Amino acid sequence: TDDDELVFRVHYRGDGESGWRLLSGPEPLTARELDWNTEGVPDGNYAIRVTASDEPANPGAGLETTGSSSWFEIDSTPPGRSAAKRC
Repeated sequence: TDDDELVFRVHYRGDGESGWRLLSGPEPLTARELDWNTEGVPDGNYAIRVTASDEPANPGAGLETTGSSSWFEIDSTPPGRSAAKRC
């Protein structure tokens, strides 16, 4: 391992979709964390793909690696009022 600075690109896709959608924005991330507000994402199963690269430290000769998550569920449906009971 070397101490090269890494940048990251994060993509996601829904179950049944063939293409990945960019989540991290047009510029690569330098932070190793990303907050994702899923309010606008339809409920369902999703996967995340992260690509890490040391291209900034090695222009033209950078290396990259990609890893994907397991499927996980996004459920943004608020709980219904019927679930709460009054005493």
